[in-house]
Amino acid sequence: MPDPMAEARIRAQSSWYRDGLSDILIGIIVLLQNGFTLIMHFGNRQSSWYWPVILAYLLLFFVFSASAPRVMAAMRERITYPRVGYSQPGDAQRRLSRAVAILTIFGFILAICYGRWDTDHWIQGLPVVVGLLFCVVGMYVAVRYGVLRYLLIGLFSIILGLAVDIEHSRWLGLEIWLVFVGCAFLCAGGVTVWNFVRTAPVSMDAK
Repeated sequence: MPDPMAEARIRAQSSWYRDGLSDILIGIIVLLQNGFTLIMHFGNRQSSWYWPVILAYLLLFFVFSASAPRVMAAMRERITYPRVGYSQPGDAQRRLSRAVAILTIFGFILAICYGRWDTDHWIQGLPVVVGLLFCVVGMYVAVRYGVLRYLLIGLFSIILGLAVDIEHSRWLGLEIWLVFVGCAFLCAGGVTVWNFVRTAPVSMDAK
């Protein structure tokens, strides 16, 4: 017999995916990673400006990472909670946030070590591996919370990863994958926010 409390908790926690704000945050992180790999790949390591730019970019990213939870909370107070009520992030949301953070840090470390390792093998298959991860996470979110767009983005990311792995060189394929997947998250988040605001009225208690 289904647990009514568990079902109510899942419905409340699904608001973290219904508003589309998480999609926008993931899209920004992916595009920031893309900008970093562009600098690492095309920058002149012998130039005097190279490492100051790298350090400034890392500082910008960490400032963004530190302020993102507060910005998201403020946006949800204005957009989400007046429409669906307040809910704390569950364990699944925390695990997803930690996974995104770990993958992003891992991506930065790989990019920094790019000049010291032979990256021909792992860079070529990186879009496929990360696309598979997005697909698995999207399947989980779709099954547990009924949010189909994460599964669609996951399928798109793995198909795109396979395409760039076959058709393009290692770094060009990675950049193409990052740009298109980041834009897919941003577009999905923007459309979802617009539909959410348009279709979910503000409750009378919040007015």
